Amino acid sequence: LEHREAWLEGVRVHPAYRRQNIATILIETAHARAKKKRCRTMRLETGSANRKARALFEKLGYRLVVEYARYRARAIKQTLPPIRLAARADADPCWNIWENALRGHRVHALTRAPFGWRWWEFSPTRLRQAIQAHEVWMSSDARAFMQVRREEEFHILALAGAERGMTELLQGARVLAEQNGLPRAYWFTPHTTQIG
Repeated sequence: LEHREAWLEGVRVHPAYRRQNIATILIETAHARAKKKRCRTMRLETGSANRKARALFEKLGYRLVVEYARYRARAIKQTLPPIRLAARADADPCWNIWENALRGHRVHALTRAPFGWRWWEFSPTRLRQAIQAHEVWMSSDARAFMQVRREEEFHILALAGAERGMTELLQGARVLAEQNGLPRAYWFTPHTTQIG
């Protein structure tokens, strides 16, 4: 990933070969490769119910940063709320919204990356790239924004701002999903944060 971040895509060991330290060796090898590339952070994602994997990751120095809840809503056919695509001039106002959301009602700095099951730190550079790719929408009062990606469903990758504006954007995402021929819109939102 960018910004010297490495991503551990997944570790799976065939049941016949478990409990032989194979997963530990694979993860430590990935750490060594990331270190050679001068990565400062290594991230991974696992299900909260996968207790064995979580125990191994904690033993190897990982810590829980955030747990996310996934929300899905069916696409709807109706008039799009008065939201608009963000323009280049909206980059700084959007970044201010994001930073203030981090201080206010808690949103986490990690957002879903626009490819695969990866999470990364949202940054001004990434925000500008998303605006240029026409992936950022603003609420009518310009007090909230969302970054989206169209795949097999309409993904909301980042959402921040005033509650009224975020509600308008979430409703708009359902309409945009329908307009793009997608069955649903979905969004991951943090529900537990531990900093430590």
